[in-house]
Amino acid sequence: MAANLIPEQYQRILEDAGHQADNGKWIIGDVAVELRSLFTVNVDGKEQLINYRTEEPMTVSEFHRSVGAWCGKSEGTVRDCERISANIPSRIRQRYDMLSRSHFRELIPHFETQKELAALCEDILAWGDDYGGRIISIEALRRKLKVDNGEPPAWVAWLKRLLRNAEKIRDHDETPPAVSKWAGDVVKGAPEE
Repeated sequence: MAANLIPEQYQRILEDAGHQADNGKWIIGDVAVELRSLFTVNVDGKEQLINYRTEEPMTVSEFHRSVGAWCGKSEGTVRDCERISANIPSRIRQRYDMLSRSHFRELIPHFETQKELAALCEDILAWGDDYGGRIISIEALRRKLKVDNGEPPAWVAWLKRLLRNAEKIRDHDETPPAVSKWAGDVVKGAPEE
């Protein structure tokens, strides 16, 4: 099935990326972003993923599993790689190449523009002074990014978990259509972060 979904010119790139460390995950994410744009069409005013060969609809889960089959990564890993690549422009990655994908993952909810992202990256580098000149750890970064230097309310974590689960329910192949629609409505109606 995966061979039918991924164009040949991307198969080798994904195979090679699957054997690389951090850079390989950037490549996987970039390819997933590009493939999603190639596989997305507008159907009655709604974006729909399609199999580019058969022109039949496919789920997001099927898409991520197909990409994962070529790079040896799980559906969740591919989803994570795609999300980070979609949110972090390559120009920023290159400029701040001393930061890991994990640093960038933590920054995603905290910026709206590339200028804000660059400012956060500069903050991370400046915070290194507090850590003997080393790049701040992910755990320390999480603490620094907390609102008002404290924990966010518990309901924020519960809401994020609910939205992640609603996305999984919406995108799962075996979810009944009515339940999938409900889960999609939950995700669509979610407040902006």
